[in-house]
Amino acid sequence: MEALGINLFSIAVYTVLFVIVYVLLNKYLLPGLRRSINDRQKLIEDNVRMQGELKQDAEAQQVKLQKKEKEVEARKRGEQIITDAETEASEIIKSAKNKAQNILADGKIALETKEQKLVDKLNEEVRLAAVKLAKEVYGKDGKEIDAQAVAKAVAEIDINK
Repeated sequence: MEALGINLFSIAVYTVLFVIVYVLLNKYLLPGLRRSINDRQKLIEDNVRMQGELKQDAEAQQVKLQKKEKEVEARKRGEQIITDAETEASEIIKSAKNKAQNILADGKIALETKEQKLVDKLNEEVRLAAVKLAKEVYGKDGKEIDAQAVAKAVAEIDINK
């Protein structure tokens, strides 16, 4: 093996040195390194777990915020609806009052017109009755009745007085 440049003594020395270095590293350096790696892994796992919890909390807060925004928006819409309804109600009341006043005014005019027609009709009936009565009373004597004079007399009686 010497021809190949391999020395068995060197290989044995290197193997012993490797085992010594491995044992020393495994006994003194690797336990601290493993502890640091385990601590770091635990810290990372804790941070991932906390991140999940914080994410859930953030989502829950976002849902609450959205619900609150919807409530505020609904309250604003409700207040606007109430304001619109109050405005519309006051307009309806105002319109109804105007219509009632118009109906009363129209009724008063119609009543006055009907009253005047009845008065005119009554005056005409009184005039005709007076003429008829006068004809019966004065007609027996043969005297002619002046219808215009009787109408003038009846007009002076006027029921409106």
